Amino acid sequence: MNRQARRKMERETRKGGVSSKDGWSPLVEADRGEVQISGDLSKIAAAIGVDEAEALRLAQAHYGGSKLYTNDLYEVVLRPADQPGWTHLAIRRHDGGVVGSWLHKQQIKNQLLGPECEALELYPAQSRLVDAGPVYHLWGRVDPDQSIEVGFEVGFVPSELERAA
Repeated sequence: MNRQARRKMERETRKGGVSSKDGWSPLVEADRGEVQISGDLSKIAAAIGVDEAEALRLAQAHYGGSKLYTNDLYEVVLRPADQPGWTHLAIRRHDGGVVGSWLHKQQIKNQLLGPECEALELYPAQSRLVDAGPVYHLWGRVDPDQSIEVGFEVGFVPSELERAA
């Protein structure tokens, strides 16, 4: 993506949406159907010390109550997190590629949780690492009045003139 396209996407994201001509269509809720496991089920089962049937059962229980959203680029599973007041977004590309820029994650968060809800991406201790393929996880507050007590107090987005300088 060139600089001009990136700036346009940044402007659209600040306004609340990326236009479809930028290669983005809004996420829509899809039929959940059977739980789809991204990654190799045998590797997941081996990593947690169970057989494949038990790994699938655990995954289905884990994603119970979830909703699936999809667009031309992404599939997002939205489910209640284990902690009250939080929700979990599992984001992956349809083509198995790397999830796009921070702006894509911000747009997904804005659309599914709301522009004033906050979310975070956790880089866990190695002992808590879950790596089942190119899936990116965000944990978001479900109440826009509950901020995450880390980060900047006030938002600031430089104007186009300041960026050019």
